[in-house]
Amino acid sequence: RSLLDTLACGVAGLAEASSRILLEVVGLGAAGGPCTAIGLDRMVALREAALINGTLAHALDFDDTHDEAVLHPGVAVIPAALATAETLAASGSQLLDAIVVGYDVHVRVALAATQAPGHTGWHYTSACGIFGAAAAAGRLLGLPAARMADAFGLACAQASGTLQSEHDGSWAKRLQPGVAAAGGLLAAQLAAHGFRGPHEALEGTYGFYRVYLREFDPAPVLRDLGHRFEVERTSLKPFPTCRFTHAPAAALKELIEKDRLRPEDLVGVEARVTSAAFAEVCEPLPQKVRPESRVHAQFSLPYALACVADHGTIGLADLTEAAIRRPEVLEMAERVRCVRDPDLEAAWGGRIGEAEVRVQTRDGGTRAARSLPPGGPGRPMAEADRLTKIKDCLTWGGGDIDASGLTHCITAMRHETSVSGLSRLLRLN
Repeated sequence: RSLLDTLACGVAGLAEASSRILLEVVGLGAAGGPCTAIGLDRMVALREAALINGTLAHALDFDDTHDEAVLHPGVAVIPAALATAETLAASGSQLLDAIVVGYDVHVRVALAATQAPGHTGWHYTSACGIFGAAAAAGRLLGLPAARMADAFGLACAQASGTLQSEHDGSWAKRLQPGVAAAGGLLAAQLAAHGFRGPHEALEGTYGFYRVYLREFDPAPVLRDLGHRFEVERTSLKPFPTCRFTHAPAAALKELIEKDRLRPEDLVGVEARVTSAAFAEVCEPLPQKVRPESRVHAQFSLPYALACVADHGTIGLADLTEAAIRRPEVLEMAERVRCVRDPDLEAAWGGRIGEAEVRVQTRDGGTRAARSLPPGGPGRPMAEADRLTKIKDCLTWGGGDIDASGLTHCITAMRHETSVSGLSRLLRLN
């Protein structure tokens, strides 16, 4: 499911101007390799494929998340695993095995953080994701423990990515998972050939935790290792907006559907969230109420709730340049108030968890609902909704990839002796 969701999001990302620029700049100079890049009809080099696929899959912020670690695991791990599997002519089960290992490493590295990304400024998807990418590639390359430690050290040397582009509306955040995927591949390749890296990449005196995170607790990193697999605790996103918007959006959606509320019925909407959510999607308030760009709209809780209030959901069509300037939606966004809730903070802290929405209606009444973010382990997406998302993503990207064909191919992946069938499907455009 994670593989299918990530690749579908990559196809959807083809619609973005940032993706077209990347394909032109990177894709044109990378021809002749053994790997598939979404949107190109020719094979490309290994690390370029990972860079392209990771960037495209994160372009719309629709890709999977881990709600406790607060990151997107698929966009760093899967491009690295797929490119390596293609290069080695690995089997489908070997690809899936590497993805599971990569997700575990990516997520577990980040679980040591005691502060949410919105408080540290680091983009855990890329800064921690490079370790997951190195692990996935290293698993397929058969690295022994010492060489895998080298790969982690070389990954740490390249770890990067901040959240600055969320604030200025630029595209760097989209690129960062692709850079992590390609960097993890490079780390694993170099380690396989004997290039040495520091073996205390995470916990060392100048390792990732002390230099990058500064405040951390390493206890969760190895907890239940080999018994609990983080890919099973990963969420599929039903809305193409920041994951911190999802619980409030679901709560408001339930209120509207239950009481058949219309936009004109709503005098005010109060969203009660944790401080981590507040930092990501509620401030600075003027920018959130009137998003200046599509990126700003993706990370705006007032805008997300305004869309739900106006027409019942948030879809890809709500994040076009024209859509984010609709007067009726912006007017509704001005009725949204965001509040830090100490009870939610105590329960969820820096994790992505429950939120509460309270609405005031024109008849003088008030209504409230609390919800978990949909799509996660505690509230999984219905199968029909998940497949509808796949179809919507493939259609949005404008490629010639059949949803049922891609779904069948990936569903049968564990039984395939090669990933070549998947590669052929992704090259169609």
